[in-house]
Amino acid sequence: PLDDIAASKDVSLAQIAIAWLLQQGDEVIPIPGMARRTHLSENVAAVDIDLSDEDLSLLNKIFALDAVAGTRYPEVQLPSLGL
Repeated sequence: PLDDIAASKDVSLAQIAIAWLLQQGDEVIPIPGMARRTHLSENVAAVDIDLSDEDLSLLNKIFALDAVAGTRYPEVQLPSLGL
């Protein structure tokens, strides 16, 4: 579903995530990471993405707190990270 929303607006997945965060209220401030300077303009352009009520409803389900499970790194890598 996330791919479908991004494709329908001709934007990246990261831009959809940033646009969704911007819709969460003034107390939520997205701080996107950037591996390359070229991503800066893409991240900034997320401000202009219009998300419909239907988009927001679907994104709220996708990004729900209980929808994320597991560790950030594979189990085999955790000992080398001191975790």
